[in-house]
Amino acid sequence: MIAFTSLLLSFAIVPVSPNWVVADLNIGILFFLMMAGLAVYAVLFAGWSSNTNTRCWGAMRASAQTVSYEVFLGLSLMGVVAQAGSFNMTISSITRRICGT
Repeated sequence: MIAFTSLLLSFAIVPVSPNWVVADLNIGILFFLMMAGLAVYAVLFAGWSSNTNTRCWGAMRASAQTVSYEVFLGLSLMGVVAQAGSFNMTISSITRRICGT
């Protein structure tokens, strides 16, 4: 349930068109990264609920990998933020259309 909710909330900030977006947040890109980080808890809880030492270690390993991938995802999104000058997803998509990239 945690993974599904974080997935739905992370895609709520993606603009469907320039005039319509479900949640127009000023910190949209940071919100996307925060919701992606919540999926780590779902993996940890799944490993912990199995009550097996090996699966618990596997869940911790998978969570560590996910967090390390999110660091590089955040660093790659900072280029978009620097070019757009805002964390807002709507402004970022409009800036990409104007710049032609």
